[in-house]
Amino acid sequence: MSGENRARVDILRQKLKPPNQAHPEIRRFIERWKSAYPDNDNILDSQLGELGLPELKPYLVWFRLDQMQGIERLESGSTGDVKKATVKHYRYHLGEVVMKRTNVPEVGIQLRIYSRLYLNVICVSANSTGYFTVPVLGLSENERGESFMVMGIADLGTLDDIRYNNWWQFVEMAQYLAACLACLHNAGLIHGDLHPKNIALMADITRPRFIDLGLGRAVEENFQLSSHFPNTEYSPPELSSDHPTLTRESDVYTFAMVLWKVIVQKAPSDDLIKKIRDGDYPLPEPKDFFDILKGCWSLNPADRPNSHKVYELLQNWRENLAKTLPKFWPFTKRKNILFTRFDRATKQYINQAKETNSEGSSFGYPPSDMGATQESTRGSFQNVADENELGISGER
Repeated sequence: MSGENRARVDILRQKLKPPNQAHPEIRRFIERWKSAYPDNDNILDSQLGELGLPELKPYLVWFRLDQMQGIERLESGSTGDVKKATVKHYRYHLGEVVMKRTNVPEVGIQLRIYSRLYLNVICVSANSTGYFTVPVLGLSENERGESFMVMGIADLGTLDDIRYNNWWQFVEMAQYLAACLACLHNAGLIHGDLHPKNIALMADITRPRFIDLGLGRAVEENFQLSSHFPNTEYSPPELSSDHPTLTRESDVYTFAMVLWKVIVQKAPSDDLIKKIRDGDYPLPEPKDFFDILKGCWSLNPADRPNSHKVYELLQNWRENLAKTLPKFWPFTKRKNILFTRFDRATKQYINQAKETNSEGSSFGYPPSDMGATQESTRGSFQNVADENELGISGER
């Protein structure tokens, strides 16, 4: 391991919590797998020893290729292959998993392997009440000797595949995603590459999780990007400077870009964001939501709310939204969805925003008729994405 890699690992090692602090489901799976397949553990020990990362052994398992059934390719590109398979444990199918290989030639392949393994293990062990990434369960190797990370599968795809048609499910998703980001930052990490295709939906469209932290970093690392940024469509303005640096504030900026993209189905251009920030672009109801976006898009990173504050602002919006629901109906998710569906004006705004050019030309926007169609009656409120589920308490 090179000096640069060792320095990175030393920083990340300090953030690694004991295995018994990982989520109970993950702990039970690892313990049972290691007990059932001790020979696999010997292979894992050898592989991690070659990488110089033996301390990760308690957090991972080894999957033999013959324990993977129905392997098929999901994606292949410049950054590696992604395959899915069904894992079999004795007579029982454990379900589908994703196998992800990193095959970046020459440019820091070892660095990417080290950081990805460490970052994903740190995320799984960050707290015992929940995990905010799709968990990496272990490693495997194909017949050509190529190594794969094995992780859970996103049954519903990614945020890029989902179309929301009501504010209730959208704010649930946004609040949960903000909680995930707060957990990541609370663990002393920076995502660095937030975009809709990097956010998975496991079994519920309101419960997103980060997929793989390919560009993730420890906060302590003064990491400056090269001139190449993998997703320029989702990059904050400070990354266009002479010395671009990833920060928590960068994550907050791109977080807001992701929310806009999910609603409008088109990433906001820099010029459009500037117009919104300066008040030169019309914004519809709900005002709470678009005020959050404007705050996250502050040009000065120091003026942006931190991820914990974003979570609180989204919770406030959710509570305000709940107050518009008829109180004479039982509090059900179906009712919440029904009474918060996008109204005609919102749909018109979305369609026009989708068609605007890169200059972000403004247009007249009629007042939302949400208030006319929903009486502002008081209703009960239920905080589904609560802090206890993801454990986001901590320094704010």
